[in-house]
Amino acid sequence: NNKKAGKEFQLLSYYNIAAEALRNHNIDASLRHTIEGLKLDDEYPLLNYLLSKICLRTGDLNQAIKLCKKTYRKNISILKNKSFTNNDIVLSSEELLLYGLNISRLAGNNEALNYFLFEYAQPPYKNFINDSSGKSSVIKKILSKYPIDDEAITIIESISAPGNIEYLV
Repeated sequence: NNKKAGKEFQLLSYYNIAAEALRNHNIDASLRHTIEGLKLDDEYPLLNYLLSKICLRTGDLNQAIKLCKKTYRKNISILKNKSFTNNDIVLSSEELLLYGLNISRLAGNNEALNYFLFEYAQPPYKNFINDSSGKSSVIKKILSKYPIDDEAITIIESISAPGNIEYLV
């Protein structure tokens, strides 16, 4: 709440406090701090992403999807325009897309699912979806709830990273 601290520092502070509250399963406190931070900047990607996760936890899947899209678009805008400072944290586009695919599937929202699949097919992800190594078919199997065989597990292992394993699972 120190007004002498820069806006970026305040936003990051709200995010860290809210994220810690969410890790401790204190959704009310997390929501309160997230909303306070968004009053400073309602486009701030980290806080919108966190608010999306809060909505997911509370079962508001459509709002979680909406916020994930907003976060993704703002994140892409920051990256394309290179309009970030040393204090900005740019999120992983791939992680956001996998998260968006996951909550779209949970919500049964085909429109959102198609949005995130389309975005995932764009550079730099185009090669991921259209490659010949079977990654595309594995993603489609996962989304369609088809049984996963040993070959698919090997492909999933090859594309898994600590930042995206939650969404692939």
